[in-house]
Amino acid sequence: MPGIKKSSGNCISDTLMDEKGLILIEIVIGLAFAGFLLLGLTLIFTTGRDTYLHSRNYTQALYLAETKIEETSLFPLKTLNTNASQTEKMNGIFYTWTRQIQPVDSNSSLQQIQVNVKWKEHDGLHQAKLITLGRVNP
Repeated sequence: MPGIKKSSGNCISDTLMDEKGLILIEIVIGLAFAGFLLLGLTLIFTTGRDTYLHSRNYTQALYLAETKIEETSLFPLKTLNTNASQTEKMNGIFYTWTRQIQPVDSNSSLQQIQVNVKWKEHDGLHQAKLITLGRVNP
């Protein structure tokens, strides 16, 4: 008769046929869900790695700036270039630093020491700047 589904006569095999189609859909949905989870985890790890690398590079730049400031107290002012600049490589990153030494005023022996460190990362140019007052050996 039209409109009536013909059964194979075996209820178990009809149920299994329906379940096979349902199992395939469940597998496809499960794989899609797992793919979205993996994508999310990949983004989390990538962001964490980038943050770690930027923090490490920034810390190295500050260390380099502090070192250049400390050098001013070790050497007489006449032996220091008051507008020095140089590029140094640390851990595979090129850091370019500039140091400027300027008197605060004509009546004081205090000098303003400014060190600016620049470096390049995958997302662009970054910089760290330290400014301090100190007595530079005459």
